This record gives sequence, structure tokens and C-alpha cells, in this order.
Amino acid sequence: MLFPLKQLTSLFKALSEATRLRIVHLLHAQSLCVRDLQEVLGLSQPLVSRHLAVLRAANLVHTRRQGARVCYSLSRAPFLSYPLRQFLSEIVPFFPELQVDVQKLGELQGDSMPKNEAEDSDLVPRITP
Repeated sequence: MLFPLKQLTSLFKALSEATRLRIVHLLHAQSLCVRDLQEVLGLSQPLVSRHLAVLRAANLVHTRRQGARVCYSLSRAPFLSYPLRQFLSEIVPFFPELQVDVQKLGELQGDSMPKNEAEDSDLVPRITP
């Protein structure tokens, strides 16, 4: 299967901003709602939503509505699924910010870190305030 080069450049543009890379890394572990991302990243809802819109436009994430909430997970597009997940798993040891995000998410959720939704059930974890 072949993909247009424009799709690859769109991917790299979307990942070229630190906050979006942090979001993608968090979504690598599990599906999250905007509020979950806000709490972990310490950013406002409009800012998190803006970053998610860029990632959505690049087909990096997909959405699923659960009541009033919109939850995000990494796309399963074949051109990026395995390479992106492999890349993320290999770079984490070199970037403490990414490790801190995962630790903070674990603390907010009481250290109950579910596996990626593709490997786990359709359960979407919630962070309760």
C-alpha cells in the first residue's frame, strides 16, 4: 500500500509542536478526554482542543463521543500505527517531560493505567476532580 508524501509531511508538521507530541504520547497509552488532557498538561480547554484539532486534521487521532464528553485515541491508520507507536516507545527514556506526563496521569487516576484501547476493552478511563 502506498501513501502520498503530503500525508507524511502533514504528520511531521502536526508532531513538530511539543504540546502535541505530549498529547500523542499520552494517547499512545490510552484513550483520554479533553478534561483528562487538561489536568495532566496543565493547559486550558481551548488550548488543548486547538492542539487536538491539528492532530485530528493530520489523521493522528480519532474521536468518540461519550455523552457530553469527546474522547480521543490514536488513529489506527496503517501508515502510522506501528511506526508511530514504535517511535514513541523508543524516545520516552530520552525526554523526562514525557515520563512526567505519564506519571502525573497515573497519579490522577490512582495508578490504574489501562492498556491501549486496541489491546484492552472499550473502557475509557476518567479522571475525577
